[in-house]
Amino acid sequence: MNTHLDRGATLLSHKLYGEAEKELRLALSQNPDSALAHHLLASTLSLQGKLDEALKEGEAALALAPEDDQIYYVLAGIHLHRENLGKAQSCIKQALRFCNDDPDYLSLAAMIQIGKNNWQTARELAEAGLAVESEHILCINARAYALARLSQVELARQDLERALALDPNNDFTHTNMALLLIKRGEIDKAASHLQEALRLDPNSEMAQQALLDAIKSRSPIYHKMLLFTHWLTEMGGKKRVVFILILLLIPALRSLVLLTLLLIWSANHLFTFLLRLDPLGSRILTEQQKRDNTKGVVVVFLLLSFLAIIFLGNSTSRYIAEESSDQLVKQIKEAQINQNEERAAKLMERYLKKLRGFLERKRFSVAEVMLISLEEQAPALSNDQQLELYLNRLYLYRSQLKAAVEKKSGAEDKQTFYQRKEIMVLTELRFFLQKINQNDLEAALKTPAVQASLQRLKIQDPRTL
Repeated sequence: MNTHLDRGATLLSHKLYGEAEKELRLALSQNPDSALAHHLLASTLSLQGKLDEALKEGEAALALAPEDDQIYYVLAGIHLHRENLGKAQSCIKQALRFCNDDPDYLSLAAMIQIGKNNWQTARELAEAGLAVESEHILCINARAYALARLSQVELARQDLERALALDPNNDFTHTNMALLLIKRGEIDKAASHLQEALRLDPNSEMAQQALLDAIKSRSPIYHKMLLFTHWLTEMGGKKRVVFILILLLIPALRSLVLLTLLLIWSANHLFTFLLRLDPLGSRILTEQQKRDNTKGVVVVFLLLSFLAIIFLGNSTSRYIAEESSDQLVKQIKEAQINQNEERAAKLMERYLKKLRGFLERKRFSVAEVMLISLEEQAPALSNDQQLELYLNRLYLYRSQLKAAVEKKSGAEDKQTFYQRKEIMVLTELRFFLQKINQNDLEAALKTPAVQASLQRLKIQDPRTL
């Protein structure tokens, strides 16, 4: 990685998207064929809402690395933001083809199905992710959203309460809980969750629109109308069209259907106008919304906004919260204790793959947490896995030592700390190399993961250390 790529990756991990974009563009000016730089720039642009540019960079990354599942994952999120559910589904299918048990991928796949009103499929995908990682926040949210639309409201609420207990500062969970509470008629509680969601993310369009609905739902008339529109939406596109057509074909019901649609139009227009008289509502409404309301077309705007909640509300293209390392290592140990070698191997490989990814992206703080979890809980490791971890720990501490040395002030203690850590790992590594059978060592050295670790350290053989 060049310096600009290193900085861009670090800035992206700290959510400094504007600065990250500048560094990554400089990295690409030096190396236009860097798949990683294109990939990271696509993520950065997507998180800034620059979807057209993000798509271009994502496709460039894919052309350079057509078998990188993370690129497909980023592209799926971009397409979901662009409301292109077909392409989003195609991309996430490719990501899952390479890694079919990643909960991040499964949660995004679930949200795409939510956008397509396939509630049961969304639930199944979310539950597949939770089978891998029981505390995955987005999987819990996706399942709760699907459960609510499948009329299993209490189960959905239990899921969301659990998600909030795990991460009380997740704005999406607060918004999702508010939508459920609006459905249940608990408007004040919903408003409280939405205010917290907007405190955490003031730019959340989903939370802003939900708060408008919550304020208007203080009127029982509007609330019933909103529930009716929700019911039509939950029916699904094709079923809804068929349902309305059947009603229109019955002469006795035709007038009632048309009157209902007219009432929905009028109610939206009326309650939006009244909302402009509410101090909070007036602040939330944009000037464009107010102009649209004055022109009498606010219902169109509101319907589009409601559809945006369904199709885009669950699209959080931003990177999902980091996995609980301790929990995953515990699952690995449980599988080993139960002699479920296949599951243990699969979980361990997923763990190590994420660890490698964090190291490659220079996210050393997360990588260190993962390495510490493995050290503390000490699951059974193969020779090549042990060797890879020694090398990765050495790379981690050398990188942190380098960063401390480059810092011009206040870094002396850190230098000493990382020097000691490096010496400790070198001692353990040398002891490991002495006790391991040489044939086993040669076999371990040939594995791709160990080779990649050696390349990061810029050495060919650990016995030279």
